[in-house]
Amino acid sequence: MTIGTKADLTFKAYPNETFPAVVSRLSPVLNPASRTLEVGLVFEDEMRKIKSGMFPTITLYTEHLDSIIAIPRSALLYSGNQAYLYIVDETNTAHRVPVEVGLQVEDMIEIKEGLNVGDLLVTEGQSLLTEGTLVRVLQ
Repeated sequence: MTIGTKADLTFKAYPNETFPAVVSRLSPVLNPASRTLEVGLVFEDEMRKIKSGMFPTITLYTEHLDSIIAIPRSALLYSGNQAYLYIVDETNTAHRVPVEVGLQVEDMIEIKEGLNVGDLLVTEGQSLLTEGTLVRVLQ
């Protein structure tokens, strides 16, 4: 979800009416206790039907991705703010690869850049590796 994401609002008082809206503000931090994100929406109410204290049902129209690369969160390492992981080449040599992370759902995390489909990812013992380490691949 980004600023500009489209949404629809419906209210119990007006069950057959939809109020189109747009995301205008996103909190920069997720509330870890409630696992929620504060979102601001802008919508038009020319007839002044919506009153303070009315709660809408909100439908957000987020981007649909046909395919993503997602890895176990435990495979990811950090050096400062830079996320990285290790992949293994055809000679069983480990290579440190910086990556850009995306969404995290439970124990899986999206990799937006830096990892390709088919790359052999190190998922155990990666914190013991350095660039160029020879490894034994277990499958």
